[in-house]
Amino acid sequence: MTTAQIPGVAGTGPGSHPQDHTGTAADTTPPVPTTLPALIAALQDLDRLDPIERARRAPLLIDVAKGVLAAVRADSFREASATGLSLAEIGRRVGTSRAKVSEAIKAYGTGHRPAPPASTQTAPTVDQGHARPTPQHADGDSEITPPEEQHQPEAEAQQADRPTGRLRSESRLGPDWATDDNDVLWWRRDTRAGSVSPAWPGSGWTARTAQHTPITTSPGKRGAYPSRIKALTAVAADFETRRRARTAHADVALDGAPGWRLTQTQADHDRHRWNVVTPTGDVAGTVTKVSWHHQAWEATAGDPAKRHHDPLPIEPIGDEPGRSSADGYWRTRTAAALAVARWHDPDLDPAPAVRQLAGGLDGGGPPR
Repeated sequence: MTTAQIPGVAGTGPGSHPQDHTGTAADTTPPVPTTLPALIAALQDLDRLDPIERARRAPLLIDVAKGVLAAVRADSFREASATGLSLAEIGRRVGTSRAKVSEAIKAYGTGHRPAPPASTQTAPTVDQGHARPTPQHADGDSEITPPEEQHQPEAEAQQADRPTGRLRSESRLGPDWATDDNDVLWWRRDTRAGSVSPAWPGSGWTARTAQHTPITTSPGKRGAYPSRIKALTAVAADFETRRRARTAHADVALDGAPGWRLTQTQADHDRHRWNVVTPTGDVAGTVTKVSWHHQAWEATAGDPAKRHHDPLPIEPIGDEPGRSSADGYWRTRTAAALAVARWHDPDLDPAPAVRQLAGGLDGGGPPR
């Protein structure tokens, strides 16, 4: 069926007439469907074509179907809002955000259909004479605007950093947390922490970071949390972990190693860990206070932030100054840090600090 027009499609185009008035064969490619009935008819007709013609038309229908179905979804959103439901309630029942509902209605609210790529488009895509009138309002707090009046991507990115609607305090998470109308969780009312949404298909709630990465910390069945508050708790915990990992807590000089420093983030402080930093700013290793001994520090070479981090324990050898009574550990933070520095730079001369450590071990001074 190489000359027949797709049934159910109205409009004129090269495929509307198999032959023009001069007797020359015209392009027999049917017009692109712009409505759901026309798309269904085109798909049914596709099954009756020979394999070569079917393979040629299939990519075009795939691209067209995405636009038609998106418009059908937007029409459904608009009809639901006409019944009195707010965009936030529609999004909650469908399992998406209020912003996605509003975006879909705005993009397809005037009968707009995205045209297929130029490489596959062979016929007009939209009959502008049958465009639907522009709706004015979907609910009391949102205005539907034509596509040409929508915000630019830069403005949309700026709006994404601001709460949507009214913020509601989440007292069960603490005084610093609140959610907006799209179930986005905000820290101290101005920092986006992440979001939650109803799981689909199935029940429960899903959690995502501010970068829209799924959070899978102790979820329930099918990766969903059993309740909204548990999903919000997972978002808050993930955000707090990331925030503390990048917030500086302390920065002190390393005695006996000029230019070397000991730094610590809030997350490092929680783990009783210090980073041993070289004069050039590189992390040579870490030292960690063990919890089961009052004078035992573990020294490890390597930067834990590196993607391929392979920690190497650095232990005292024999009667090396600064050793702890616990086998394989150092007595003080300074002794462990100097061991990391000497491993990184064998030419380092920490002699004064080593003598001080030896004096501390012999009772000549308090160790650090």
